Amino acid sequence: MLRTFKIPRLIPVGLLALLAAAFTPVRACEFCSAPSQTLAERYLTSEIVLVTEFQPDSVAKDEITWQYAIKSVVRDQEKQHQAGKSLPLQRTAPAGMQTLMMGGYLEKDKKSVASWGEPIDVTAAALKYAREAPPVDAPKRLEYFARFLEDADQTISNDAYGEFAKAPYEEIVPIAKAMSPEKLRGWLKNPKTPQGRIGLFGMMLGLCGDQSDVANLHDRIVSLDAMQQPGINGMTAGYLMLAGEPGLALVEKRILTNPEATLEDLYPRVQAIEFLLKYASDRLSRPRLQKSLYPLISHPALGEQVITTLARWKDWSIQDRLVAGFGDAPEAQKKAITKFFLAAARDKTAEGQRTAVRIEELKKLEGALVKKIVDFESQLLNPPKRPATTAPEQVKN
Repeated sequence: MLRTFKIPRLIPVGLLALLAAAFTPVRACEFCSAPSQTLAERYLTSEIVLVTEFQPDSVAKDEITWQYAIKSVVRDQEKQHQAGKSLPLQRTAPAGMQTLMMGGYLEKDKKSVASWGEPIDVTAAALKYAREAPPVDAPKRLEYFARFLEDADQTISNDAYGEFAKAPYEEIVPIAKAMSPEKLRGWLKNPKTPQGRIGLFGMMLGLCGDQSDVANLHDRIVSLDAMQQPGINGMTAGYLMLAGEPGLALVEKRILTNPEATLEDLYPRVQAIEFLLKYASDRLSRPRLQKSLYPLISHPALGEQVITTLARWKDWSIQDRLVAGFGDAPEAQKKAITKFFLAAARDKTAEGQRTAVRIEELKKLEGALVKKIVDFESQLLNPPKRPATTAPEQVKN
C-alpha cells in the first residue's frame, strides 16, 4: 500500500463536449477546474522529494532512458536516496531546468520500494515557490498563492490557480475582498488570460468590485454567445453580487426567458444562480433567486436540475405547476417531480406536509412509475438490515 500524508444529466450527449470546453465544472470554488493535487501539495506531503537534473549525455543502450542526477534530497522518509547519485527515467528535460521527483514508498516483498509520481520540470523560481508554500493546514494559506495568480512562470501561475480551484468558497472570500479590483479587471480584459481562470476572476471581482464593474460587465453578461464567453458562469455570479435585483431582472429578461437563448446560454446562468443560492443569499434573497429559475422548470434539458434545486431549498410554491405539467413531462422530469414531493414529505413544516400529500395526484396519472420511484427512494433512505451472522456450529466427533 502506498503511504501518503467540485452537468445536468439531461444535456444531450452531443453537447457535452461543447459545454465542457465552454464552461468550467462546478468544483470547490464552483467555477474552477480543479487538479486532484497541486504542485505545492505534492511538494509538502510526498514521502520522497528529490531535486534532480537531466544528464543529456547519459542515454542508455535502449536509447530511451537517461540518467537524472540527484542534486538535493528535500525529504526521504526511508533515506534511500543520496545527493550525487542518479535515477533512470525514460524522458528528457529542457536545458537549464531542474526536475522534481516526488513519490512515496510501497511495501513489496517486505521491503520499501519507491513509487514515483509524474516528474515535474521546474525553474529556480518554481522550486522556490514550492519550497516557500505554507503547510496544507495553514490558516489563510491562499494569501500566499494570490501573489502568483498571474506569474510569468506558467508552472507557478497554473499551480496558484489550482490552489484557488480546490479551495472552499469561504476561504476565497476574505482573499478576494482584499485583492485589487483593478488587477482583476485587467485580467478579465486581457485576451492572454487563460480561459479557465475567467470564472474565478469574475466571481472574485463580484466580492471586491464596485458599481463601475456592473456597467463594464453588462455587455458580456447579457450576450447570447456563451460559447464565446469562457467563464460566463463565474462572471454572471460576480455581476449579480454587484448588480443585485436590477441585474437579476436583466438576466431574466435577456437570457432566462428569451426564446432565442440556447442551452449553452442558459446553463452557465443557472450555475451562477445556484451558486448565489448556496453562498450569497445576503446579496439577493433566496426566494427571489428561486423565482428566477421558474421559467426553466419545464425546459427539456434543464428542468430536472431546476426542480431538484428548488426542492433542495424547500420551495414548495411550485407544486401546482409541477402537478399540472406532470402528464406531459419527459420521464426524467417526472422522476424529478416525484422526488420533489417526496422531499416535501421529509420537511416537517406544515407547508411541506401539505405539499407532500399531492403525490397522490401523481399516482393517479402514472401510478407504476411513481410507485417505482417511491420504492427506490424508500430503500435508499431505509436500507434493509442484514441478518446477524452467527458462527458455524462445531461438528462434534
